Amino acid sequence: LATGQPASLASIRAAVDAAIEGWRQQGHAKARLAQQQITANHTTRQLAVSARIAPGPRVRFDPLLVTGTTGVRPDRIREIAGLPEGTVFDPDEIAASTTRLRRTGTFGAAILTEADTIAQDGTLAITADVSDRLPRSLGAGAEVSSLDGVALSAYWLHRNVLGGAERLRIDAEVSGIGGQTGGVDGNASIRFDRPATFNEDTDFFAEIEIERRNDATLDSTSATVLTGIRRYASANRTYDLGIGARRARTTDAFGRRDYTMLMLPLAAVFDYRDAPLNATNGWYANVELTPFVGISGIPNGAATTADLRAYHSFGSTRPVTIAGRFQIGSVAGPSLAQSPADLLFFSGGGGTVRGQPFQSNSIHLGGGQYVGGRSFLGLSAELRIGSTDDISSVLFADAGYIGAEMFPDGSGTWHSGAGVGLRYDTSIGPLRVDVGLPVSGPGDDGFKLYIGIGQAF
Repeated sequence: LATGQPASLASIRAAVDAAIEGWRQQGHAKARLAQQQITANHTTRQLAVSARIAPGPRVRFDPLLVTGTTGVRPDRIREIAGLPEGTVFDPDEIAASTTRLRRTGTFGAAILTEADTIAQDGTLAITADVSDRLPRSLGAGAEVSSLDGVALSAYWLHRNVLGGAERLRIDAEVSGIGGQTGGVDGNASIRFDRPATFNEDTDFFAEIEIERRNDATLDSTSATVLTGIRRYASANRTYDLGIGARRARTTDAFGRRDYTMLMLPLAAVFDYRDAPLNATNGWYANVELTPFVGISGIPNGAATTADLRAYHSFGSTRPVTIAGRFQIGSVAGPSLAQSPADLLFFSGGGGTVRGQPFQSNSIHLGGGQYVGGRSFLGLSAELRIGSTDDISSVLFADAGYIGAEMFPDGSGTWHSGAGVGLRYDTSIGPLRVDVGLPVSGPGDDGFKLYIGIGQAF
């Protein structure tokens, strides 16, 4: 309550609530307004406010109580929630425990409530009222593209496979049916996730994946086994650490290669966007580093990728959003001819340069032979202009670089594209329609149409 500022009931309530919350942050869970006096001086047009807060005793957390309809064992619910029994009360800990329960995906609802009274030993009981989502789900999808052909996918998911909120998911996909970018591709995977394995903010995962790729410049079959942990450092930051092995057979312009490698994938994700599917402010970063040891067929090396995005909006009636994206990739260690062919980079298409054909920018070896590059750069910019409450128009420009060198040094090839688009807001994200035209570089062969859910980045 600042002297000389306009007086309002809302500001008085906010000040009292802030005072009570300040005491709660110090462990006084039952802090309350004990006395309040408001005096209006009509002559001076001033309001005098006096409020007294009764903080009550400082309390500690009692063991978490569990109620509700759930197939998850109570001991696992307590492990996942991670409410620190015996420590001084902190409302932030209650909020964090609620977040941990909800992010498992097992529970349809998870609500933590405080007891009305404090126990004689100075503890406060907290009750978790949880209810499960359906334990199993099955899904399928289909996509049709004039360029890529037909893609069919399906998954099966169990959200509580062992009674401890463990997730088991099986995915399968077949794509490129009748397409013009190569043959038929296939992918099958099974993944197991166990929340709160080492502590309440560290999950364990294990995955097996079999992949078949039949692109215009690459034919590969691979099997990967991976296990690791995911650390939730905060609501906006996660870190992954894994160890795995891959066995692959690839055929490209350099010929056929069979290789086996051990890998240590590391990843960090920073997500400070206001809305992941339709960000208007904030930033996002995803950085991955995968050192690998060649057991056979390839030398030792490391693959690195980074995806950085930023957003800024201004205006309220017809808001305008400026969005930018920077991507970089590198394969270090092996020469181009010795590198794992399925780790090399291409540019062109919806995820890199709209308006250019899929994977149209690559390394030209002569004689009509192409391979991916060891280095990649991607630049994208969008201007999103609100037209109505639900519709906005977009201007975009993309550029991509592919080089044979380990890190981009300018000796490779750039290409670019630009275009316009429309967005229609729905409850699950904006419906996106983009029309892109090639501007420069390899792959110039007419406009491309892109349709999807969510922003391009």
